[in-house]
Amino acid sequence: MRIGSIYTLYGRRAGAELLTEQTLLGVSSRFRDITFVVYCNKEACDSLPNSSRIEKRYVEALNNQYSKMLWIEFVSKRELIRDRVDMFWINSGCNAFPGPWNVPTLVSFMDFGEYHVPHKYDFKRLISRKLICIPRSLKRGTVFTTISNSTANDLFNLFNKKSTVIYPGASPRPLSTGSSDYKEVIRSETGHRYDDFILVPGRTDFIGKGLDVLLNAYSRILRFNVNVPPLVLVGPAGEQHELLLREISSLDLKDRVVWLGRVSDSCLNSLYKLSKFVVFPSRFEGFGFPLLEAMQFGKPIISSDAGSLPEIASDAALIFPSGDSSALATAMVQLISDPDLGSKLISLGLKRVNDFSWEQTYSKIYNLFLHMNNSNNHFDSRFQ
Repeated sequence: MRIGSIYTLYGRRAGAELLTEQTLLGVSSRFRDITFVVYCNKEACDSLPNSSRIEKRYVEALNNQYSKMLWIEFVSKRELIRDRVDMFWINSGCNAFPGPWNVPTLVSFMDFGEYHVPHKYDFKRLISRKLICIPRSLKRGTVFTTISNSTANDLFNLFNKKSTVIYPGASPRPLSTGSSDYKEVIRSETGHRYDDFILVPGRTDFIGKGLDVLLNAYSRILRFNVNVPPLVLVGPAGEQHELLLREISSLDLKDRVVWLGRVSDSCLNSLYKLSKFVVFPSRFEGFGFPLLEAMQFGKPIISSDAGSLPEIASDAALIFPSGDSSALATAMVQLISDPDLGSKLISLGLKRVNDFSWEQTYSKIYNLFLHMNNSNNHFDSRFQ
């Protein structure tokens, strides 16, 4: 089976992008009857590791998100015929869509956050997702997958489409720090030295990631307890990042809250290792790899109840109502003051993370490809 796919990177390589890479590599290496033909922009071509069963095709039009849509709509069919593609996989039906081809297409959806969080994206991206990519994905897709029951419910409730839920594995990142001197790894890369801190991983989408709620909760705690550990945010700058910096300044938190930006895997792993606990205040998430990473590193977790987060966390986190800074402050005080509660959450997290397996992910996706292949006629007739 020759399966086409589109993979593009535009200055970020977060959970969704790592999931795509992991799936391409994992499925192609385990199932010898599959070859992926991956149409990439320059950044994605450089990022995606070479493999005997992954044929990378550099497409200049994919270097821009908007020329990408024109390429899909008006050029891609010719490329699929040339490459004799039997099926196609759209790894994010909100950011791309099947072209006007007749090849059966599996469309995966990560989340529908724009329907839950106003102003989650800028105007152009919102229009491209809601008016172009999603409608065409729904109309042209043959089979749909989602990465959580939360996203599956959204797909059905918003568009009356059923899907197969396929959880990813626990983390697509390497979790070894390469060193046992975690403080030195952090210091050498960031210039900071920490002994005790609260970690908040993820892109700094100020509203979408609930960072306004986090800062208000943290400021509330500091009024009554000056011994609260510092707050360390790590991840690339996101939507409304300037509001984050402005709020830190306006709440007079410059000496207590630090944003480290994007760091290496080794540094991020060291931050997980040394953190007191990890907080996820998001207003919406389609899955949440950092939740599972915190569990793998044996860290207590506080999470909002937004999107899929309570589904993924199960009983291995303190859950608070999304947007409620008072409830978040209460949960943070609980973990700071109650070591037994932290130990209980760690134990539950180490158990919960075992429910997520990449091998199961690969097998379920492969079985869908197999079903699609067996349900259709020979390649040549599907392009007529």
